[in-house]
Amino acid sequence: MTRKEVSFYSDSVSLAADIYLPDNYMDGESRATIILLSGFWGTKGSSLGDEVGQYGARLLQEGYIIFRYDHPGFGSSGGERGRLFPLEQVEGIKDAVTFLQQRPEVNRERIGLLGASFGGGNVVYAVAVDHRVRCVVAINPVSDGEEFLRYEKPGCEWPRFLKRLEEDRTRRSLTGKSELVEPYHDVMWIGPGEEINKIAQRRYREAGVDKISLYSAEAIINYKPIDVVGRVTAPLLIIQAEKDSLVPAHTSIEMYCRAREPKRLLTFDCDHYDLFAPGQPVMEQSCLATSKWFLEHIPPG
Repeated sequence: MTRKEVSFYSDSVSLAADIYLPDNYMDGESRATIILLSGFWGTKGSSLGDEVGQYGARLLQEGYIIFRYDHPGFGSSGGERGRLFPLEQVEGIKDAVTFLQQRPEVNRERIGLLGASFGGGNVVYAVAVDHRVRCVVAINPVSDGEEFLRYEKPGCEWPRFLKRLEEDRTRRSLTGKSELVEPYHDVMWIGPGEEINKIAQRRYREAGVDKISLYSAEAIINYKPIDVVGRVTAPLLIIQAEKDSLVPAHTSIEMYCRAREPKRLLTFDCDHYDLFAPGQPVMEQSCLATSKWFLEHIPPG
C-alpha cells in the first residue's frame, strides 16, 4: 500500500488525514473509497487498529482506497482540546466526503463509511443527513448517547452525574468555561481489565488530550443517531457484540429495527473489544462480513 499525508478543513479547523492506496492501484484510476472512523479516542490510529488495522487492511486487499483522519481537537488536527461534540464530528465526516470528491483517485459516487463504537454512531448519523454516502457499516455503534453514558453509571451514580452537569452549566454561564475532567470514569467507563485501561490511557496521550470537558458529556447525552436512522437510504450493516460492556447492545438492535432496507444485523457472542482484537475468530468473521457488504454495494473498481 501507499500512504499519502493530506489535510482538509472542517468549520475552519485543519484536520490531519491519511489516504491509503492499494497495491494494485494504477495512476489515473478512480476507486471506491472507505472512510474509517475511530471511537472515543478520536484519532486515525485507534479503535480499528494502528495504521489501517485489520478491517482497513482487508479492504485495501480487496482494492479499496482507505481514508482516515483525526477529529477536531485530537491527534495532529487543530481545534479545541478536550471538546468532544459528536455532531461536530458528524460535520467533519461530511467535510471529509466533500474533500474526497475533489480527489482524482476517488470515485465520487462510491464513498462508504466504516465506524467503530462512537464512530459507529457517527457514521449512521452522517449517512442519515448526507446521501452522498453510498454504503455504511457500524460496529458496536453508540446509537443513543444518553443510554450509552447511563449504561455505565448504575444506581445513584447517574443522578450525581446529572447534578455535576447542572453545576457545570451554571459555571459556563458565569465564567464561560467548562470543568475539565478525566475521560475515563468521570465521563465514561472504559471496560473491564487492567490492560484495556492501559491502552485507553496510552491512546489519549497519543491523541494529545489529557482531559475532556463536562460540556462534552452534555453534548453526548443529546446525541441520538437512533432518532435519525430512519432517514438512512444507503445499505446499512450493523455489527454488535451481544455481551458489550461498553455500549448497550439493545439500543443497536432497536436502531436496526428502525432502519430502512437494505439493511443487515450481525451479532456475536462476545464483548466490545473482541471485535477489534486481531486473532479473535469473531473479529475475523466481522471483518469478512464488512468486506462482503462493501463489495456487494460499492465494488472498488
